[in-house]
Amino acid sequence: MDESISRRGFLKASAGAGVALQGLQMASSVWAQAPGARRFKAVLIGCGGRGKGAMGNCIEAAQSIGAEIRVVATADVFEDRAKGAGKQF
Repeated sequence: MDESISRRGFLKASAGAGVALQGLQMASSVWAQAPGARRFKAVLIGCGGRGKGAMGNCIEAAQSIGAEIRVVATADVFEDRAKGAGKQF
């Protein structure tokens, strides 16, 4: 079994991990600086079924703790998906 990883695969994985880490870091800094503030801005990158599902889960989780989350940007390789997700959220 060949378990080598391609350059493209490595870049995709590391970019995804970096974006997730940055999001967590930004969210934690918001909570640390303003404990009473419960407003967040979110960006959706990858507007297929999995991305939109994850954003829906994020919005539900925010609502469950009384927070407000606003999707400020969407991005996808396919323009119609990005626009559709922008309208949905």
